[in-house]
Amino acid sequence: MVSGLLQPIKILMITFTVSSISACSNQNEIFSTPASTLATGDSIYNQSSSNETNKNINISFLDKDASIKLLATEDEYIQALSPFDWQAKFKSGRKLSPKELEGYYSKAAINWDTESKEKVLTAVKLLQDKISKLNINAPKNIKFVLTNGLVESGAAYTREDYIVLTPELLEDSQSEINALVAHEFFHVYSRYNQAHRDKLYSTVNFKKIAPLVLPNEIDALRITNPDSPKMGYAIDLDYQGQQLTFLPLLKAFSKYDMASNLSFFAYLQDGLLAVQSDKGITRPLLIENKPLFIPKTETNYDAVVLPNAEYLNHPEEVLASNFALWVTDAAIEHEAPVEKLIMVMKSI
Repeated sequence: MVSGLLQPIKILMITFTVSSISACSNQNEIFSTPASTLATGDSIYNQSSSNETNKNINISFLDKDASIKLLATEDEYIQALSPFDWQAKFKSGRKLSPKELEGYYSKAAINWDTESKEKVLTAVKLLQDKISKLNINAPKNIKFVLTNGLVESGAAYTREDYIVLTPELLEDSQSEINALVAHEFFHVYSRYNQAHRDKLYSTVNFKKIAPLVLPNEIDALRITNPDSPKMGYAIDLDYQGQQLTFLPLLKAFSKYDMASNLSFFAYLQDGLLAVQSDKGITRPLLIENKPLFIPKTETNYDAVVLPNAEYLNHPEEVLASNFALWVTDAAIEHEAPVEKLIMVMKSI
């Protein structure tokens, strides 16, 4: 996550390969354009190359109606939402029904415009050129949804096999859009390869833990990241002369005031929760009968993880940032974790 009824559905299907790029309209017609042209409507840029790959990534730009239906579909993100999430993100004191979710998302989803598509296509072309050399186990289909920023307060995020962007984010420079699309692509890739997350997350020294059980007072204030709704990985860090196991946790510092209409970001506390596992269950570690929740700066987190961006503490976000730096050939402060990540991605 990065900050910032049903009529016939028209989905622009775009297939990217190293050797060619082609597109289909909803009537399944194939359109091609000269290699120097970025076309509009139902035809797109086509570039030829002598290289070949056995992996195609099908990119879909979904229209408003298709987006509403997809966003309202219950998945692991919807299932993981906390009471605070429902209040702050959906302005509801309870879980919404599928029909109510459709109604809420109908206020968020919007149609794609040609300029926005072109910017995304440029970013995906860069991404495809980079990953084609890795022969990674990439998802075959990725959808793009455009919203006005409702629900996730303008942040870019992913769910299942789709990436959600906003017009405001696409007003950034093309280089920033390239990095954003690469970052979000990694989340879809990670979800697609979640059986290999132990290996991926170990590149920044996170380990899988036993199932987590949070006390109600913490769970009620939990803020769910759509990119990583489940919390199943922790890290061993030094804290005040002892080594403890810490779980990255996003939570609100207080209950949500629905009358305020504030973004959930206004309540956000991004920190580390000390945990311990016993008899197959992971629970918060109590210090003087209280859970220990601290900022990462009180530990040796930076020395252990070697993050290349000041972002969320979760390994999913750390790796997405590392991957985006690699895709865009940006300056990298700590090259070792990036090199480890690419090696693991090549081995999966």
